[in-house]
Amino acid sequence: MNKTVRYILFLITVLPVLMLVSCGNNSVSPVQDTGTVIYDRTGLVDSAVVNGCYPNTRRFFVDTLDLSDYSKVKVEFEGSANSDGSFIKVYYNSQDSSNVEKYSVEDEMNINNHHEFEFNKPAERIWMEVRIYINPPVCGEGEFKFTSARDLRIYGIK
Repeated sequence: MNKTVRYILFLITVLPVLMLVSCGNNSVSPVQDTGTVIYDRTGLVDSAVVNGCYPNTRRFFVDTLDLSDYSKVKVEFEGSANSDGSFIKVYYNSQDSSNVEKYSVEDEMNINNHHEFEFNKPAERIWMEVRIYINPPVCGEGEFKFTSARDLRIYGIK
């Protein structure tokens, strides 16, 4: 009887543990290609600044990017603005096309965020432009208004 009691106690303690272990999620999630950094500009990329109610546009050009090893491009940056009437747009240019808009964000509430987007590679070699614009709809004389982009990273995704 002593052996039987020990056997039953063993089963009572081991079976629930085995059941819990076997119920775990063993699925394997697919590995996402986060990409290879092909351009990195840490810090301020550029900013459009005014001290009144008038427009200002700044254009920042990225070096020519070789995309021959990739099928997609991922772009990310931090946006910042203290006025409506602002936008940040990202364009690409290639040998066959120019000023193709791939991303646009407008107004202070939308610009003040982390921005990230992907697109299929349009050509083997491209160069990109970040266009930063401000034209405050309301401001006082000499009031400082800005729109800026920081920490620009461009990834090639296979």
